[in-house]
Amino acid sequence: MDDTKESTKELLQNKLKKLERDRIITADPARQFELDEQIKETSQKIANFDNKYNQVYQSLLSLNYEKQVDIYKKFWEGEPKPQVGSFLVLGKPKQGQRWLVNKLLHLKALPNTTEVKKVPISFALDDIYIEDLCSRLKSVFNCSSKPEEVVKSIYKHWQKRTVILVIHNLNRLDSNERYKIMEQLWCPLVEMIQNCTQPCNSNLLMFLVDNKFSNDSIDYIDLLQKWQFPQSVIMQLDNFSEDILSSWILNNQALLNLTDGTEDVQKLSKEFLENGYGLPEIVMDEICQYCDYSWSEVSKQLAV
Repeated sequence: MDDTKESTKELLQNKLKKLERDRIITADPARQFELDEQIKETSQKIANFDNKYNQVYQSLLSLNYEKQVDIYKKFWEGEPKPQVGSFLVLGKPKQGQRWLVNKLLHLKALPNTTEVKKVPISFALDDIYIEDLCSRLKSVFNCSSKPEEVVKSIYKHWQKRTVILVIHNLNRLDSNERYKIMEQLWCPLVEMIQNCTQPCNSNLLMFLVDNKFSNDSIDYIDLLQKWQFPQSVIMQLDNFSEDILSSWILNNQALLNLTDGTEDVQKLSKEFLENGYGLPEIVMDEICQYCDYSWSEVSKQLAV
């Protein structure tokens, strides 16, 4: 990916700091005026950079994933209003799993609004057991690493605020260990919440993010469907299509500096699709570069 614009912002920020330091120690009025003008110019460049980020980010949020967004919204609109939801987000590498999770959370579709505790956890290469997950959760929720203690601690936090668990790289666990997450953590948590007699407006969400889609992924889907775990939803991702890109480009011609010509839209759609191999993250990187921006800068700002 092209990190040029990211480096440019860092250079601008460093330049601004140096100018401000020089301004403090400069006694010459002419030099002070010159530095004031340079500080103003550099500050404006940084502001323009941030404004560009907001434009690109907001536009990308409208790109694809309509099916998954619809599933997510309908889940929380169900009756009776659910308080808990587990979402398995899976696909091949670079299909935008992390981007989708952040997009769903950006929707603010939850029926209840309270303080939110977001807990992103990513399995490392040597994390292959549920004990590794519990060890990570232990440090977040200040409890022992025993699954039953982790469950109790998450439940206590849920009584005061909405808890969102985002578990990345689920693909590094085999299907049996993935099953244990549901059996030893999710099901006991759901049961405790459903049996809670005290009024509580908080929600509990768990996103299980699979970035590889292997045979273990298929086995895990079969397990979820067989045992029908409570409040559990499966979201499988696909590559971008030319129709999806053409529609998005048509609605974002100002951002892309295009005219109303259909030929330009189709040409750019094919260019993005071919250069990005249809893979969402690579296609979005192509879009960012076209907009004189950096996908790495966008993804760095994601909340979970």
